[in-house]
Amino acid sequence: MFPVHKKGRKRDANNYRGITALCAISKLFEIVVMDPLLSHCKHLISNDQHGFTSGRSTNTNLLCFTSYITDSMTAHDQTDAIYTDLSAAFDKLNHDIAIAKLDRLG
Repeated sequence: MFPVHKKGRKRDANNYRGITALCAISKLFEIVVMDPLLSHCKHLISNDQHGFTSGRSTNTNLLCFTSYITDSMTAHDQTDAIYTDLSAAFDKLNHDIAIAKLDRLG
């Protein structure tokens, strides 16, 4: 993994993102392992999950949300939305607890 500057001051570590440069064997291994892993975990992933999900994206998420809002407005229902910034959520994640939970899931 190596840092790539996004924007802003180059001395600020928050202005970089990590990029991994996998070799061909690592990429092949990822492809071979990914399908069985997803098949094993598919029942654990919510249908509402759009990020990092094949065939889904921020666009499909926006489409579902817009459809939900439109249906609510048509039915004269109140709809509330909460927007959160989770960009640094994993900075606060206790990795030992996460690994233990993943281990219990198999």
